[in-house]
Amino acid sequence: MYGVTPVSLCWNDDKYYLIAYSAAHDALRHYRVDRMSDVALSDEEGYAFDRKRFDISEHAKRVFGMYGGELVRARLSFDNSLVNVVIDHFGKDVNMAPSGEGWFDISVDVSVSPVFLAWMFQFGDRAEIKAPDSLIKAMCELVGINAKKYFVR
Repeated sequence: MYGVTPVSLCWNDDKYYLIAYSAAHDALRHYRVDRMSDVALSDEEGYAFDRKRFDISEHAKRVFGMYGGELVRARLSFDNSLVNVVIDHFGKDVNMAPSGEGWFDISVDVSVSPVFLAWMFQFGDRAEIKAPDSLIKAMCELVGINAKKYFVR
């Protein structure tokens, strides 16, 4: 049984998610509504969470596929052909700085997760993680694990 304080309901990738604050984890958690069962309201007071400071649109930009993870400030580089993809995900207000012929950089907060790394990976040589080193290392580890599966044949 989970004891959480509901914060918001979110639609992502054709699924509804309950975004809730978990005092046990001192973090927001995401629960797929269609997978929830035996849900019950508690008579206990909810955990303290400042809903006024929570912005669902900003939260959705940071969390890929509703998978949480360590929040880091990432510097990402993209080929100009991906401008619309970046705007679609991070919004029109994302600051895009030219970074070489046909490329631009952005700095955004993202949750480190396999879903984020896969999102970056799908663009192949048209996208690159520039910083922080911890995020680059996570991508290297994911690529290495998967490369072993296919190069050992």
